[in-house]
Amino acid sequence: MGSNNAHGYWDLVWQWRGPQRIQAFLWICMYNKLFTNYDRNRQHLTDDPSCPVCHNGVETISHVLRDCLVAKALWLQFLPSSDNTRFFDLNFKDWMFRNLRNDFTARENLDWKMLFGFTC
Repeated sequence: MGSNNAHGYWDLVWQWRGPQRIQAFLWICMYNKLFTNYDRNRQHLTDDPSCPVCHNGVETISHVLRDCLVAKALWLQFLPSSDNTRFFDLNFKDWMFRNLRNDFTARENLDWKMLFGFTC
């Protein structure tokens, strides 16, 4: 990733207008620093990299925030059905980028960027 892309990601996180602790969490996620069972397993801190919530996949950041059955059910409450495929098929970094850039719309005309930050 070039420095321009990294700078663009940084800008999107810090331009998000909400509580600073959520901005910090978004930054941690954007830079793949959230410590998940996948990471714990790689460092031999656990034998089980699976998601403790759904037991249906490896617990990565994308799984926690988007792909877990529980997370997916939550996102589906807010997304118009026309955005479902695009929303769930992006790689994680592009998914974060596009959501922070406001590429999606929410039902009920809610501010997507704010909804995204608070829902994560």
